[in-house]
Amino acid sequence: MRKLVNPLFDDRPRRRWRYSNLLPVALGLLLTPILYEASLLCVAEWRAMSGPIAPIHTPVFDAIRSAFLWARQDVGSFLSPAFHALPWRPAVVIPFAVFWTGVAAWLLRKA
Repeated sequence: MRKLVNPLFDDRPRRRWRYSNLLPVALGLLLTPILYEASLLCVAEWRAMSGPIAPIHTPVFDAIRSAFLWARQDVGSFLSPAFHALPWRPAVVIPFAVFWTGVAAWLLRKA
């Protein structure tokens, strides 16, 4: 007896995103300055082993660092007074921490 294959719904041709080649190019262009400066730092480390240290200018890394420090200071100045004003009672904090530790362990077990 001949068996016929039923067509599956998952075998339909997928529509490709119109700009699917644009995403890797855009990502590459965004990461190029970071990779360039990282390679400059690596080469400077290797050159420093054999002679004098040359100054390296990394404007992208400096901008990323200053933005990170600004955001950290801004978030810290917003959250710090809120957490210092709370009454930290161990009868509330310890069960809360145990509960969320159990939730995190359960989520890690599922992964």
